[in-house]
Amino acid sequence: MTDRQRKRLMNGNRALIFVLTLIGMSLDGFARDDAVLAVAAVVWLWLPQWISLEGKLLRQIEEVRQNEQTARD
Repeated sequence: MTDRQRKRLMNGNRALIFVLTLIGMSLDGFARDDAVLAVAAVVWLWLPQWISLEGKLLRQIEEVRQNEQTARD
């Protein structure tokens, strides 16, 4: 399986889980609390990518700080 196929499969699975979550929420009628559940589902489904992005961002920030420190010395 190529990387592109793996990403498509993961995104398809995420979409399916989210759609099933929305269907489950609608079976008892939508309530204000359902928005919180929908946000929680999105965070849970995309958490691995967000953690990866956060790690990259923190590494870049650390690199900039090191470059600034080097420039001062």
